[in-house]
Amino acid sequence: MAKLNVVSAASAEPVSIDEAQQWCRAEGTTDDATLSMLIAAARLDFERATRRALITRELDWTLPAFSAVLRLPINPAASVTSITYVDADGDAATVSTDVYELTDGAEPHTVRLKYDQSWPDHRGGQGDDVVVRFKAGYGDTPADVPEDIRLILLQSVLQAYDVRRLDGAPSGGLWTLAAAKVANSVPYLP
Repeated sequence: MAKLNVVSAASAEPVSIDEAQQWCRAEGTTDDATLSMLIAAARLDFERATRRALITRELDWTLPAFSAVLRLPINPAASVTSITYVDADGDAATVSTDVYELTDGAEPHTVRLKYDQSWPDHRGGQGDDVVVRFKAGYGDTPADVPEDIRLILLQSVLQAYDVRRLDGAPSGGLWTLAAAKVANSVPYLP
């Protein structure tokens, strides 16, 4: 079974506290901790719903075996750092970058064999024989994240900020609250 682990987390949130304060018309710093929590929750909700990384992070995707094309589980993919595997003798090894390439263009991004190449023999059957380490995200700063996504996050924060005072908040997650009206116009759904 495939597993996904964060190697290095994103260095920032895609929306700042100052932006959230302005968007929510919050005055002073009294609600900064709440806004920070709501920003993180909105980002997580959006990333899970769309299978995207907004700010670049490094991930390990563990697989039981190679396949002809490896469809990366998180997009947009920026680069493949390495592909390691357990060889037939049980030793750790690294696949040469001469063997594979990261596709450009249409998502989902994939790792595929270059012309006339093949994946190396591996131990197999252990469930964790192949590890693809890759970077995913739009960039390292909030300015790298598409503006329409940042607006969806701000709207999610605003709705959650307003709803927190009401009894019985709607179900379905923060992202659902904000994006229900615009989901059809956003090309980020898997």
